[in-house]
Amino acid sequence: MPLAQVGWVKWSSGLRKTMVMIHSVGGPYSAAFTDTPKPINTYTYYQVLYNNTPGYVTFWVAGTKVFSWPNWFVPNEAQVYGETHSFRSQMPGGYQSSLYYEDFFNSNYWLGTWRPFAPNAQIFADDQYGNTIANFGHTNPTTGANLSIWDRACAQ
Repeated sequence: MPLAQVGWVKWSSGLRKTMVMIHSVGGPYSAAFTDTPKPINTYTYYQVLYNNTPGYVTFWVAGTKVFSWPNWFVPNEAQVYGETHSFRSQMPGGYQSSLYYEDFFNSNYWLGTWRPFAPNAQIFADDQYGNTIANFGHTNPTTGANLSIWDRACAQ
């Protein structure tokens, strides 16, 4: 499935970067890493816009375009997510209180107008093999455009 995404990534060394990733069907994943992302404990808007600039997918961080790529597919799905790649790499956000959650506030997609993911949001708390991750916690986004996730095993 083709994809276009923007966010941030953290390596085991602690180095953090803004990440832009594209993937076409049958091709490799291509990632670009730009400047250090916005500071932790701040809220930052990350956006991927299709055809906002005619003929391009554009990637935005805090209102600044950081990358653009010619359109190579017509999107038919939108996602907001956090991920880890092993049980040794904790998801951002701890379990103690909402002060430590990873928040996805004002999460919307465009379909003729901006629309919140809820009430049709689906939550997946599975690893790449389909196994449920017991330590994953989340709010229930039945209304509005806000979602929070956390790792119950992570103190902060």
